[in-house]
Amino acid sequence: MNFLAFSAATCLLLESVVGHGHLTVPPSRNGGSLSLGGDCTNGACFWFSNNVEIPGKATLDPKHRSLQLNVTMNSEADVFKTSPWRAPGTAKVYGRGCGAAGGGPTAFANGGVAPTGIKQGMDGVDLPKLSHVDTKWKRGSVQEVGFAIAANHGGGYSWRLCKNDDNVSEECFQANVLKFSGENSFVAYPDGRRVAFPTQKVTDGVYPKGSEWALNPIPGCYECDAFKACGEPLAPVPMDKNSGGKNMTCWEDCMHDNEDQLKKDGCSFPLSKAEPKSCWTAITKTCADCNKSGKDAKWDAQVNCYAFCDGSSASKPDGSCPDGTAQFPELSPGISGFGKSVWEWSIVDHVEVPKHLDAGSYLLSWRWDCEESTQVWQNCADIELY
Repeated sequence: MNFLAFSAATCLLLESVVGHGHLTVPPSRNGGSLSLGGDCTNGACFWFSNNVEIPGKATLDPKHRSLQLNVTMNSEADVFKTSPWRAPGTAKVYGRGCGAAGGGPTAFANGGVAPTGIKQGMDGVDLPKLSHVDTKWKRGSVQEVGFAIAANHGGGYSWRLCKNDDNVSEECFQANVLKFSGENSFVAYPDGRRVAFPTQKVTDGVYPKGSEWALNPIPGCYECDAFKACGEPLAPVPMDKNSGGKNMTCWEDCMHDNEDQLKKDGCSFPLSKAEPKSCWTAITKTCADCNKSGKDAKWDAQVNCYAFCDGSSASKPDGSCPDGTAQFPELSPGISGFGKSVWEWSIVDHVEVPKHLDAGSYLLSWRWDCEESTQVWQNCADIELY
C-alpha cells in the first residue's frame, strides 16, 4: 500500500499534526505554565521553526536517537536523517531564539499556522512580558525549568539564557547554554506529584561545542517502519489556499459518510491498521477526490503517515503506547506515546545559573530539536538575575 492510502485511511483516528511543545516552568511569554501542562489551546505550542534541516552531516551518537531505532542511521530507510536532532543546535531557526509564530513566514499544513490573532512568522521575542509573573534567580544558584509536550517529535533539548536588551539573538542564547544540575529530572504533575528519572545528558556532537543537551525522555510508539509505510521524504509544500490544509478533514468526513458501507464490506469502524487490504483499497477509491483538495495534500498525508508510525493513532485513546510498542523503556508506566491526549504533566529539570553573568533582565530560552520532524521548538520566559 502506498503512503497516501495508508495515511489517509488512518486519518479517522488522527488529527492533523498540529500540537507540539512549549515551556511551562517558569511561565512563558507564550502562555505555557505547569498548571496547564500540555494544554495548548491558548497557542503556546505554536512558536517554532518549521521545515528546517541540519546543514551538514549528522554528528549525533546513535545511542542518543529517539525513534525508529532498528533502522540504520543515514541509510536509505532512515527518513529522519536530516532532522535537527541529528546534529543538535546546528539547524538554523526563524526569529531570535524564542520561536516564530506558526513556524515561520509561510504557513504549512503540519501545524505551521500562527495562533489566532498573531501574525504568521512573528518573532517570539516581541511578545510582551507577563505582568503577573516575577521570576528572580540568584546567580550561582540551581533553578527549576520545565516543558510540556502536545505532540511528541522525539529528539532532545537545551536551556539557554540571553540578556534582555537590543542584542537578543539565537547566537546570544547559544553562548549561554545552561548545564543540568544533578542526575535526575522529573515528570511533574500540576497537583504536585513527581516521578524522578535519570537525565540522559548529551554532550558529544552538539553545537555549541561543550554545551549540554538532554534526550527527550518520552518514547513514541513503534507502529510501523516509516520508510516502508510512508516512503522517502517529500519536499514540504506550503498550505494551499484552496484547501486551507483541510485535506485530512476531507478524508475523515468521507469515511463517516460511508460508515454503513464499510461495515457491510466487513470492515470495522473506525478503520485500524489491522484491517485487510481490501478495506483500505475500498475507502481510498471512494474518497479519491480528497487527494485533489489542495497541492499540499500529498505531502501533508506523508507527514501524518510518519506520525502514525510513531504512535499518533495508537497512543491517542489512553495517552500511552500499547504494550510492547514503546520505542525505548518508559520512565514510568504509561508515560509514552505521541501525544494528542493533552498530557497534564511537564518534564522538569534542574539547571545551574552561571555566577559570571551580570545582574539584570534576561530571557530564558528552551530549544527542542526534533527527530521525528524537521522542526525546532522555542519558547521564552522572563528572568531577573540578582
